[in-house]
Amino acid sequence: MEQYIILKGIAGLGNRLSALSAAIKYAQITNRKLIVEWNDHWYSSHSSKNVFFDFFQLINIDSSLQHTYDIPNYSQKTVAPAMWFNHLTNPSDQVMQFPLVWKLNDQYLGQPCVVELDRSYTEDIAIFASYGGLDRKILRHHLKLKPDVQKIVCEFAEKYFSETVIGVHVRFTDKQPKQPLKTVFQKIDDLLSVEPTAQIFLATDNPDIIIEFKLRYVNHMLVRNKWFPSDHTPIHRYQCGRIPEEILLDAVVEMFLLSHCQYLIAQGNSSFSRISTCYFKSDSNNIMLW
Repeated sequence: MEQYIILKGIAGLGNRLSALSAAIKYAQITNRKLIVEWNDHWYSSHSSKNVFFDFFQLINIDSSLQHTYDIPNYSQKTVAPAMWFNHLTNPSDQVMQFPLVWKLNDQYLGQPCVVELDRSYTEDIAIFASYGGLDRKILRHHLKLKPDVQKIVCEFAEKYFSETVIGVHVRFTDKQPKQPLKTVFQKIDDLLSVEPTAQIFLATDNPDIIIEFKLRYVNHMLVRNKWFPSDHTPIHRYQCGRIPEEILLDAVVEMFLLSHCQYLIAQGNSSFSRISTCYFKSDSNNIMLW
């Protein structure tokens, strides 16, 4: 009998893609069919809309099932963890993080909300979500951008990138870097002493960081025009009228633009940066963590 693992979306883009690599590995080991379902409110405008396949393609793995309801007779299947029974098509935020889980607490007190990947399960459907677990080799082998999204990345790089671009990622809202900004400035200064005409492509979640970089590197800066919350809320968590799919597109494009740079200064405690390093096209010796 066919078995399945459903990967629900939680947290930001880097966490989701890291979790995807772990889910792919588990699906291969346990011979389960994988379904990636990002229909939560952080990136999807409606719970019936799975946005994952609007941005990404799964390759070298069966991706014929793109929704929970593609599973034949899914409502009659056994499920692990049991709290997901009768809620299989619900987004993660409706089951794991919001009122529904409070209603389920008495019945499922002490039980995990998702399966543990170091265990095997006899249930037909296993539900997984995670904040990490990146396997770089697996991710690169099984995930690529959809052609229309790849086109956006390539067209920006062709239009605006010079011969030498230093990509820099700075996460500076809810998550702060472990090292001070002067650390990344020093790395940039060292590179500019060797590559004085290089551009600096900055990807950040904080508009104040853009201002600081522009004041310091006025003749080198390159950023994409994008929307920021006025209160410095993390971009993917802001839910006041902004279209979630647009937020996701900005994140995907900047993540992969970083991988197109000749040098990459990546934030060591950011999963977003780690994915960019995973797809980095230049010499891996040109990746610097800060």
